Amino acid sequence: MIGLIIYSSGGNYRVKTDQGIFKCKPIGLFRKNNIELVVGDKVNIKIDQTIGQENLNTINKLYERKNEFIRPRISNIDYVIIVTSVVEPYFNHFYLNKVISFFQIKKIKPILIFTKVDLNKNQKNLDLINKYKKLNYEIFIFKNYIDLKERERFLNLIENKFSILTGQSGVGKSTFLNFIDQNLKLKTAQISFALNRGKHTTRHYEAFEIINNSFIVDSPGFSSFKIDLEVNQIAKNFLNFSKLFNKCEFKDCIHLNESNCYIKKTVDLIFYNDYLKLIKELKEKY
Repeated sequence: MIGLIIYSSGGNYRVKTDQGIFKCKPIGLFRKNNIELVVGDKVNIKIDQTIGQENLNTINKLYERKNEFIRPRISNIDYVIIVTSVVEPYFNHFYLNKVISFFQIKKIKPILIFTKVDLNKNQKNLDLINKYKKLNYEIFIFKNYIDLKERERFLNLIENKFSILTGQSGVGKSTFLNFIDQNLKLKTAQISFALNRGKHTTRHYEAFEIINNSFIVDSPGFSSFKIDLEVNQIAKNFLNFSKLFNKCEFKDCIHLNESNCYIKKTVDLIFYNDYLKLIKELKEKY
């Protein structure tokens, strides 16, 4: 039967199917071909009918991935849910724009969650949220609670989707998730994505089901991702640049010193300065 890998640890897997969740091991052909199965993979499994022999259930086929990440090892992501605090910690729009752009390059749609809005006393933060709304991102406002209609809208959005959750430490990821699914009642680090490194520890990944066939994997932070961006990718995909890029005079425009650059003329200054900062960061790194 066909299923989704929702847990991975040391070569052991749990696969969610229409018939339930099964513990499985991959057949030897995967190791022979140096193929590592990961959380998010769509696979075919064969169930061992012998009573008490569930550990003999096998994964015998891997279906094509639409995307994948080397670090962390996950695949087939539909949405990235980015949680950002407007206060405590401060509204880090550069971090947010960097994460949005990274996932847009990977063809993964962002959902923006803004938390601790009830503690905000700075109108500039609210104005900035409105700027993201004008860019037509899916946005949810969280004030230690979320409107029940908005909660329903969020659940409808992620229905039958495989999503990854990310955000800086202290932004309120666990509070938000516990409201979305009150059965969790857990700290973020305990919920869905555990990444343990060390001499005597086992690395494991896990996705949890919010509603039927809607899974979320909680990442330990954007810094855990292997970043392999190039300047020309950012130039074409930073925030809404993909919609404006063709209006620049030069096809290879990177929006720095070129003449008749449409993006320099039209993009909000806050966002453009973040773009310059990211380009500088990439050039210094490589």
